[in-house]
Amino acid sequence: MGIRRYSMVSPTFWLARSSTGSAIRAEGHRATLAALYLITNPHTNMLGLYDLPMTLLCHETGFTEEEARQALAKLETAGFAEYSVAEETVWIPGMAHFQVGPALSRGDKKRASLERELSLYERSVFYERFLARYGEPYGLKAAETVGEDRMARAQKLDRMLQGSAS
Repeated sequence: MGIRRYSMVSPTFWLARSSTGSAIRAEGHRATLAALYLITNPHTNMLGLYDLPMTLLCHETGFTEEEARQALAKLETAGFAEYSVAEETVWIPGMAHFQVGPALSRGDKKRASLERELSLYERSVFYERFLARYGEPYGLKAAETVGEDRMARAQKLDRMLQGSAS
């Protein structure tokens, strides 16, 4: 995929009333820089689910690997992002909401792009959780192919994680 032409960063990221923003700022300047990098780097997409090798993150932010790992751990604690070391994949659970919107209408042309992009991550540890959170509101076909038990577990896990991030 090529570099996106634009993305949205909400100004509420910096406001105290943004619980996630406050939690990130409380973790220090490296966590804040890492959060901004994760939502604005040239490798990201509208899903907020994308490949990000640790070496690339370190090169582009100037972090050492230890600093990068610590910053990612703090972002996970804040409920902002999760990183799979094994997959070298990051997921920012709230990003699709800000980039795509809370839901898609029936004829929305973004759906095809979302499904195409998401299909690249069918084997990701974050795939089912993405579908649990966005499958229904976005009307994604992939959500229909995930077994009901697996989907129910993924939705329960996502609700639990959302609750702990608040």
